[in-house]
Amino acid sequence: MAVFTAPPQFTALDGRREIGRTDPSLTEKVDGPRLLLLGGRSWKVTWIDWKRRRCFVEAADSGGRARWHTPGVGGAGFALARAARDVLLGTDPAVRLTQRAQRVLAEFARISASPRTLAER
Repeated sequence: MAVFTAPPQFTALDGRREIGRTDPSLTEKVDGPRLLLLGGRSWKVTWIDWKRRRCFVEAADSGGRARWHTPGVGGAGFALARAARDVLLGTDPAVRLTQRAQRVLAEFARISASPRTLAER
């Protein structure tokens, strides 16, 4: 069994149209309008429904910021980052993998071995 925890996300709506989801950084104090960057556009938050975890937005000309909470100051520690790197480079991990994990790693290895880079895809 595995358990994952994450802060609640707010659904951003332009009228009835869902734009995307954002981190609860909506609670941060800001000077001036609260601007978000979602779906490649800037949005001004007009109202927050805390109970339903929704925020209503309208298009803004610019100034939106992507806001996502990152646990810890530096992200993953060196040992974890190095272990992930080693596995992605082909080292067999010292743990039993699910069939799904084996398939994903095999697909990653296949793509990585291709002469075309991911940016070209």
